[in-house]
Amino acid sequence: MVDQQILMTADQVANRLAISKRTLWRMIQRGTLPKPLRYNRHLVRWLSSDILKAVVAFQQQPASSTRSNK
Repeated sequence: MVDQQILMTADQVANRLAISKRTLWRMIQRGTLPKPLRYNRHLVRWLSSDILKAVVAFQQQPASSTRSNK
């Protein structure tokens, strides 16, 4: 079986995660989500498998490590 890697735009990643593009970039700066592949300044893509891995890792974190409502 061929391992297909789907490249996603910032809009697609934000829509998939139900967040804004600004929140997407903040999460990347914090290290919550992986950095994108940059082909040039304007052509930026993420591998769908990298996003899925980040979401799974985030879901597996203990509740105490998530941000509290203080």
